[in-house]
Amino acid sequence: MYKLSESRFFSSVIMAAILINTLMLVLSTWRSVAIRFDYYFAVIDGIFMAVYVVECGLKIYVWRAQYFQQGWDILDLVIVCTSLSEMIAPLTVGASTFSGGSTNIFRILRVLRALRSLRVLRTIRFLENIQVILITCLHSFQSLGAILMLMGTFLVIFAVIGRGLFVKHDPKHFGGFGKTCFTLIQLLTLDDWFEIFTGITDVLGYFDIRMFFYLLFYIIIEYFVFLNLFIAVLVDNFQLTLRDKLVKKAEEKEHLENAKKQIELRRKEEDAENSDSDDNFETIRKELLFNDNTSSDEEYVDVEKELITFMDDAADEENLLIECYYRVLPFLEKNYHQHSDYMACHNRIIDHIVDNTDDVIDRN
Repeated sequence: MYKLSESRFFSSVIMAAILINTLMLVLSTWRSVAIRFDYYFAVIDGIFMAVYVVECGLKIYVWRAQYFQQGWDILDLVIVCTSLSEMIAPLTVGASTFSGGSTNIFRILRVLRALRSLRVLRTIRFLENIQVILITCLHSFQSLGAILMLMGTFLVIFAVIGRGLFVKHDPKHFGGFGKTCFTLIQLLTLDDWFEIFTGITDVLGYFDIRMFFYLLFYIIIEYFVFLNLFIAVLVDNFQLTLRDKLVKKAEEKEHLENAKKQIELRRKEEDAENSDSDDNFETIRKELLFNDNTSSDEEYVDVEKELITFMDDAADEENLLIECYYRVLPFLEKNYHQHSDYMACHNRIIDHIVDNTDDVIDRN
């Protein structure tokens, strides 16, 4: 189940379902298409909903409690639950509607139906770059708090000044504190500032130096200073996030390379130990099973014949017993070396786990 839920094929299927479902939601906004294909859209939407429920159930089964510790998984679960409520609500409230239920139920159903567009957010779960951007924005709120407070403070100051100076000449934009704040928020986008200035000039009949400097200082302070500082903080945090991501990838790559090197070194040690054991076996075999006059360059002779010659004074049962002993001895030696290799590998794994655990504790 873990391999299935984390496989590329499974992610591709879910991503394709989300994209097709998004296309279907877009097509349903056209009235002519919705009238002709509303039934088919409902059936297809139910199929997609079943796919989303199966995916969430599979992820919860695999990850258990860890599923609810990941922000993206919780977002997926909320979206799926919202979509389920949108599908189940008409079935549960249909009877109460016909029995004189409130008309507010239809408004609630309309809101739930509109929330289906939240399914598009599930694409973020499969797009790593967008996740980096959103995480950067969320982490930047702590740094942006002071800037937002400064912007709000100066907005209130300019709202009070603007209402006191221009409430008689332009009540449409400066008629009250709320209208003035809305006008200043509009000026943050550099929208209609010239119309506001010309409107005051037309009412007074001359160039209003107060409005000129009022707009000049407000736009410079709020737009060119604080708003650009706001953007600078976002860009700086985004660069830090990208740097941390690159560092993490480099650490993972280095860890994999070290693991490969350890595996290759372990294989070389095992091959060397196996070759040593084979050499020892051949030496013992030459010493015990062959005549003393046999050189290393001569070919091997029959083992059973040499054993009989070596133990010519022993009984047949003793010869058979000694022959079995010398045949079992290399097998025991080989298993002993394998056991030593396994214990050495086990000790290295334990040391590696302890070192990594210490590193994780130090990082935390």
